[in-house]
Amino acid sequence: MAKVKAKKRKSVAKKVRSPASSKANAAVAKLEKASKAAAKKVAAARKKAVAAKKADGKEKPAASKKAAKSAQGAVKKASASAAATNAKVRIAKARARAAEAAAKAVAAKTAAAAKAESELKWQRRVSFQELVSEMVRYDLNNNDFGGIEEV
Repeated sequence: MAKVKAKKRKSVAKKVRSPASSKANAAVAKLEKASKAAAKKVAAARKKAVAAKKADGKEKPAASKKAAKSAQGAVKKASASAAATNAKVRIAKARARAAEAAAKAVAAKTAAAAKAESELKWQRRVSFQELVSEMVRYDLNNNDFGGIEEV
C-alpha cells in the first residue's frame, strides 16, 4: 500500500492595515520601480562600454581610448546609482516591516482588551477620555504638569 503524506498547512498571518504601513509599502513600490530603471541604465551603459571597447581596435587609438574610458565611467556611475537605490529599497522594506509589526502590536492589544471584556465579563469603570481629563485636572490643581518650572 502506498504511503500518503499529510499536507502541511501554512499558517497565514493576518495582514493588518494602517496608514503608516500603507505609506511605507507605497515608498517600497516606488523605490523598487526606480531600482529597476537603474538596473536598465547599468545594462545600457555596459553595452555601450563593450561596443566602445570593440571599436577601440578599429579606430584611432586616442579617440577610441577616450570613448572607452568615458563609457567605463558611465558604467561605474550607473552602478553606484543602482547600488544606492537598492540600499534605499532595503531600508524602506525594513521600515515597512517595522510599521506592520507596530500595527500588529496595536491590533493585538485591542484584541486582548476585547477578549477580557467578553470572557471575563470585565467592564471599564472609566473611559479613556475621562481618564485623561482626570489626569489633566489633577496636574493643574497640584501644579505638577511637568512643564517649565518658574524661577
